[in-house]
Amino acid sequence: IMSHFEASTVVIGDVPAGLESFEWLMPSIEQVTGKVVKSVSVDDFSGQGGLSSATMLKLNVVFADDSKIKYVYKTVPQSSEGNSKNLGLPRESFFYKLLAPTLLQQGVTLPVVVYSYGDMSTGSKTIVLEDLSEGCIQSGYFFGPGSPLNWGKDLDAIVTTKIPVELVARDTFRKIASLHATYWKDESLLQHKWLRAQAWRKGEGKDTWMDAQNYTVGRWALVKEKIDEGTCSIVWDAHLLACLEACLQKISWEDYQADVNDVTKPWTLVHGDFHPANILWRYGSPESGVPGTPVLLDFELVGVGNGPQDLAQYLISHMDPAARRVHEEQLLQDYYAHLTGTGEACSAGAKHVDPSTYSYAQCKADYVAGGTGRWLWFVPVLATMCPDKMTQYFHDQTLQFLLDHGVTPENVPMPRV
Repeated sequence: IMSHFEASTVVIGDVPAGLESFEWLMPSIEQVTGKVVKSVSVDDFSGQGGLSSATMLKLNVVFADDSKIKYVYKTVPQSSEGNSKNLGLPRESFFYKLLAPTLLQQGVTLPVVVYSYGDMSTGSKTIVLEDLSEGCIQSGYFFGPGSPLNWGKDLDAIVTTKIPVELVARDTFRKIASLHATYWKDESLLQHKWLRAQAWRKGEGKDTWMDAQNYTVGRWALVKEKIDEGTCSIVWDAHLLACLEACLQKISWEDYQADVNDVTKPWTLVHGDFHPANILWRYGSPESGVPGTPVLLDFELVGVGNGPQDLAQYLISHMDPAARRVHEEQLLQDYYAHLTGTGEACSAGAKHVDPSTYSYAQCKADYVAGGTGRWLWFVPVLATMCPDKMTQYFHDQTLQFLLDHGVTPENVPMPRV
């Protein structure tokens, strides 16, 4: 992976000076807030770090005027730096430093970040961002007990103000539409060597692309051994199996290159791990009459790719198929309207995609192909990582998506990595 990084693009930000004292952090906080910092104290709430198993600390900041604010200090422990390096997770630090400012100007709601450091060569990463635990809720909780990420949780106690899932998804899709539109076919993205899939799109890094594809092929071989041995309790549907086998057989670097070089197929900045649990919902005030705003988080897999694929990953991950069938078309149409600036609630000053260059039919086709390819890559991996009950959920979610959209072994795309 690192063979595709130049020295100047490996590190961003200054190395944090440790946890004994936060004097080194104070200037960054003061620059963002415009206020003088008097003290910083620490609370530990580790174990909330997602893919990188990051250590999470809560910083309590007191200013000279005795006002207070809390930040989250997110860092990769040394024991996890190898995994972080292999996955390229420090790219999140680059994102907040280099791309987030432009996205904020375009109305994309992101956390306020006061400090960002990342080293792609070692996997080390430290980000200090606003604490959103008060007044916000993880948006996946709105989707109910069906999602494995919500199993065993007292959702009635957690979700004190219920928001319909179609509204949560709609407003989230509007934010990701703004993100996609801002960097739509933007060649400047290809200068950022830390972005996931940047090298692949330029025809470089075939070995790492094949490694990613072969990983799910190898995972599937292990699953099939369990199926043959009768030790797998997952009920595998014949149609999904046929589509999965055909999908894996279509893996081809040459075909992938032909696809990404097809000028009729646009690309953009993508979140890469877009599901409701990676988004917070900031409740609105009663006076505003607005139920709230989604805040996009966890950009560890940010890269270049197909925009509507983000939407499919989101819906397959959490939304019950029955609800998806009711709301899917309207959600996609609303996303497209905001992507192209034809929606009623669109900002006149924001960047948009010219609808004459990208039709709704193409948008929907990208959504289906992206969701299919991404989740058929996921299923074998999840089947070797997760309990069978959890894998059964994602199997069923993916199957219903395939059936609803007429995906067959003949038209199924290759996996999306």
